[in-house]
Amino acid sequence: MITTQTMHLDCHPELRYDLFVAVSYRGACSDSRYRHQLESLVEKAAANGIRVYVAPLLEAWGQQRPPRATGIARDLLALRAARGLMLFLAGHSSDGALVETGIALGWGKPLFLLRDSVDEDLGYLQGLVDTGYARLVPFGPEDELNSIVTYISRGI
Repeated sequence: MITTQTMHLDCHPELRYDLFVAVSYRGACSDSRYRHQLESLVEKAAANGIRVYVAPLLEAWGQQRPPRATGIARDLLALRAARGLMLFLAGHSSDGALVETGIALGWGKPLFLLRDSVDEDLGYLQGLVDTGYARLVPFGPEDELNSIVTYISRGI
């Protein structure tokens, strides 16, 4: 079994990312609209030199999903190495993405909550925005995504 104690970033440079995107794994693998939004986000980031970690994308949208313990260990290493976390659920639920967000908060990572629509209820996450722990970003406008990319590229 691979654990965070046995797997190190020095041995896995592919786990070095600028931005860890916490998503609904099930949603990303089953909802084509959501998947397209994630692909667009990754493309925009890559065009600006930002390395983005999106587990379902790296795992061929669920077709190459590793055993749970391996996937979680890889996710945590990528999150530890990332400069920030973006949570993007687009109406989907995900306990795992919320756990990753909490871990990132505990590690002092900058948090971005990407909202698909103004009607999307953020629930408890709205409190992170209200207290200044997270930045709320509407999905879509090129200038908003570019501002995130610029912020991250400046070395958050």
